[in-house]
Amino acid sequence: MGKEDTTKWKKICKTPIYDLEKDDSNTACQIYGRGPEIIDDIARKVGADKLALCLIGFLDSYRGKVMDYDMLIEYLNARIPRRAVALMDRAVKGI
Repeated sequence: MGKEDTTKWKKICKTPIYDLEKDDSNTACQIYGRGPEIIDDIARKVGADKLALCLIGFLDSYRGKVMDYDMLIEYLNARIPRRAVALMDRAVKGI
């Protein structure tokens, strides 16, 4: 991606965040390295407050229930611009 990894491990994980369940050898590197960068990119596009409220709303809606990534995408698509959600989805999936 051309961006410097800010994790203490100083390595870039090539496993997409979405696929970490299959290969979790670099989970900390990916979640704490790339994850916040993706959230920051989307927050800049839709507004940090709006994104935060959407994420809180999602967590509140599914409190005590089983949830997955596809449910998050569906929830966000109904509340923030689909283009921003598509950008996030591609970044998470590494495509």
